Amino acid sequence: MIAELCEWLRNHGLPVELADSMFHTKHPNHDQLLDQLESKQRRELKKLADQLFHRSLDNCHGDCLLKDSSSAQFVADAVRKFDDVRYDLDSLIVMPNHVHVLVQFRSGYDLATISQSWMRYTARVINTQIGRTGVLWQPEPFDHIIRSAEQFEYLHRYVAENPKKAKLEMGQYLYWQRGQTL
Repeated sequence: MIAELCEWLRNHGLPVELADSMFHTKHPNHDQLLDQLESKQRRELKKLADQLFHRSLDNCHGDCLLKDSSSAQFVADAVRKFDDVRYDLDSLIVMPNHVHVLVQFRSGYDLATISQSWMRYTARVINTQIGRTGVLWQPEPFDHIIRSAEQFEYLHRYVAENPKKAKLEMGQYLYWQRGQTL
């Protein structure tokens, strides 16, 4: 993943330091490096980085701590806890190494606050259960604002089809949508 991004950056005469900075440790000059790019290059870089990131997720890279059904269920329960109170949850899927949530926040609540709460709480409990410390989740969520019914349907399908894309079988992921019980 990093090698492919480095190659793209080299081919475009751009600083390869951005590759590692996009996925791992943010380079001290990350923002300045991005500012050097033309807006078209910035968009292309973001698009490629997003594609590589999703491909990495679909190939189940990382610790895959959510393969454990009790951890997956714990995350799903944490996300569903304030459904119909702080937000309206449409669907969620817990994959072995990531989670997708389609949600609309109610007045007074937002993604930054709620997602940080989900991540902090679940990381603390899961890390305790498996006897480790440290980072469990990426520092910030990968989010999209849904602006149309078509985009909503696309993302709904994307979430539902994610296990198939990752070549997972039933029982290797946890899927819930409104109207179902877990």
